[in-house]
Amino acid sequence: MTTILNADTDALSFGKLAKDLRKDSRSVKNRVQSVFHDSEHVKRVSESFNLPLVANERCGRWYIEPKDIAESVYFKSTDGHTNVHSFSTRRLNLHLLDFVKANGGAVIVDSTRRGKPIPDALSKTIPQWCRVINLAVFGSDAPPLTTSPIIVGKSEHYEIEKKVDGWVEDFVRTGVDIEKLKKTLDKPVKPIWITPKDVLHTEPPVYSDFYPLVLCTASEMVQDGTDRRNGYIYVQGAADDHEEWAEKLTPALLWTHKDVLSDMSKTDSELLDYVNSLEDVNEKEDSVVVIEPTALCFGTSENLASFDGIISVGKEAPKHDKTFHKALGEGKKGAKELRTALEPISKFYKENGLVGNKVLVTADSDDLSICIVLTLFCQRLSDDGLCT
Repeated sequence: MTTILNADTDALSFGKLAKDLRKDSRSVKNRVQSVFHDSEHVKRVSESFNLPLVANERCGRWYIEPKDIAESVYFKSTDGHTNVHSFSTRRLNLHLLDFVKANGGAVIVDSTRRGKPIPDALSKTIPQWCRVINLAVFGSDAPPLTTSPIIVGKSEHYEIEKKVDGWVEDFVRTGVDIEKLKKTLDKPVKPIWITPKDVLHTEPPVYSDFYPLVLCTASEMVQDGTDRRNGYIYVQGAADDHEEWAEKLTPALLWTHKDVLSDMSKTDSELLDYVNSLEDVNEKEDSVVVIEPTALCFGTSENLASFDGIISVGKEAPKHDKTFHKALGEGKKGAKELRTALEPISKFYKENGLVGNKVLVTADSDDLSICIVLTLFCQRLSDDGLCT
């Protein structure tokens, strides 16, 4: 009987502990304190290599003060998952090549939750991308595939290498201008991994044979994903899946209100109330990107009258004579909802005579806006790849 009682007690204790861990990991206070802590490491890495910071969307953006974000990229961890390694022709990130040439390299920032010291996007997806780009540009002179030695074993490395030639063929089939890339890239790109456990350089290193892509993991790897610190519980990969804990908080709001949000004296409920009272600073700024040679635009603007039509998938419906509005969710939910929204958006674009006219696509997330703009742009391409 005693053994049964002890077993029941242990089970209850374990259940309570697991519940407490989940609660701690979703605490706004713990999350923002963890992000601010990790951001200091990110800043030190940038200074150590004397290279600009690039956010790997969406997680990486949280760890960099907006004024310090020099560029952004989108490399997905799923492209580096074991046994399903892939090269995405939808996320070529070719703008990064011009950036690294202009700056001598880059520090790409991302993070991951418990269980891994480095996210798959950094340990495998970007190294795979480097190998494809280098082979396409330099051919047999390209350096070999380089993967993270602490994450990727010899067997997995070999499996990736076997797929590379096929990925290069896929890359070339996209119609990318290889000759233009050869003029852009005068030496290969090569990954270098940095985690919070690594010792940083006291003087910026010089790389003469390649452009360094410093793949910076922002968060420390801790047991069970959390670790008690002075005044808060540290959460590994605190910014990951922000829709689960951040409420209305965005990276821009986080850094705009850092003084309040980093106040250790405030309780979790006080911080949550404060976050929910905020207005997204991005909504108040005019920031419009025009896609040449079309008149398609995405971003935010107070001067809606200057556009011939508005396509909005944000929370609020804009006031304009020609408006399509459908509020989509955030994160993965929004991405799924977008798939069903694209058809009526395309219909609105065509039936209202907006093809070729100045149209603003606006959303609460740039990811959604860009997907819509790309969809409308592709509909205007002829069989010869020309914009009609």
